[in-house]
Amino acid sequence: MIHSRGANASDAEIVWSQLLQGIGGGFTAVSLQVTAQAGVPRADVGMVTAVVLLITEIGGAIGSSIGRSCLIERMAIGADFNP
Repeated sequence: MIHSRGANASDAEIVWSQLLQGIGGGFTAVSLQVTAQAGVPRADVGMVTAVVLLITEIGGAIGSSIGRSCLIERMAIGADFNP
């Protein structure tokens, strides 16, 4: 997917990679949440939900920062631009 986000990527490549990533992320998040809730007693569902969402947010923040760094680097190479 990183290849599709370079400076020379077409609009279709960018849209397609974003669409696949969004759909996959949605399915993964829902599946993980339901699995975590089904595996604990009813009294602990709230705590498990909070922990899963916290880990998801932290992972998303780390992934976004890594992805942004890769994207800026690829764009800088393609455009001879230094941020």
